[in-house]
Amino acid sequence: SGIKTAVWFADDPYYSDLSIELAPHYEYVFTHELAALSYYQEAGASQVYYLPLAVHEGLFRPMPVSRQYMSDVCFIGTGFPNRIALFNQLVPYLAHKKVVIVGALWHHLKQYRLLSNSIIKGWMPAEETAKYYNGASIVINCHRSPIDPVYNRNSREMPAYSINPRTYEISACGTLQLTDIRQDLFSLYTPEEDLITYETADELIEKIENYLQDEEERRNIA
Repeated sequence: SGIKTAVWFADDPYYSDLSIELAPHYEYVFTHELAALSYYQEAGASQVYYLPLAVHEGLFRPMPVSRQYMSDVCFIGTGFPNRIALFNQLVPYLAHKKVVIVGALWHHLKQYRLLSNSIIKGWMPAEETAKYYNGASIVINCHRSPIDPVYNRNSREMPAYSINPRTYEISACGTLQLTDIRQDLFSLYTPEEDLITYETADELIEKIENYLQDEEERRNIA
């Protein structure tokens, strides 16, 4: 009919087995994942562009919240295996803090009992997510692994360079974010100024403790 078609893949690379099949059927292909560009081009898509994610500032913004939303440390997201592995190391430390964890699959924690009263099961609407981010002193961001044969459909093992939507959403709420590192993070944020990065569980625990103690610095970065 002469109508130009476009698609924006905003969940790459986790379901690339599906998206790579779809991409050649569109005149314009957009992806938030830097690593996906070459994959779509090799699949026959002629015009492929990098379009990073962003945040809805009408939903994710600084706001006063009631005590029920307040915590020392908050994490919102599904308990994928790499996140479970990280939190298995954090549980003994977090058990002595006021913690909120939201999402499915967290029953896989080895010491689930120690945090069971802090876990809200299932999916949470954006409006509620923003309240919990605002009520937290620190929000942890841990990207899911691109290689996960159980929960992903990424048989080509496309890597992940770009940051998730939560990176933007946590920052927009004006809360201190401690995030793991993705390659594209450095083109969008300045670590140690806009947010704080970590690479290991021990480093994460050390930085959580430091920033819980240093409220002025925590608020300055947030």
